[in-house]
Amino acid sequence: MSPKLLHILQHSLGLDKYGRGTFYRNRFVTGEGSIDRLLCMELVELVELGYMKHYPAVEMFGGSDGFVVTGEGKRAA
Repeated sequence: MSPKLLHILQHSLGLDKYGRGTFYRNRFVTGEGSIDRLLCMELVELVELGYMKHYPAVEMFGGSDGFVVTGEGKRAA
């Protein structure tokens, strides 16, 4: 996994850059056209990995996309 993808997982879970800490959140919010959205979609679309789930156009997030880390994603982080 690339360092950028790992960073997205760690940030989504509230972990530091070494994967340490307590999972105190599980979300990443980003919008259309963002580099981070592309990285999140890569984590969703890697069928063999399935590290994130995608929730498009979440009203609570002002229409931005929401992503959550799966159990596999947590283990990878």
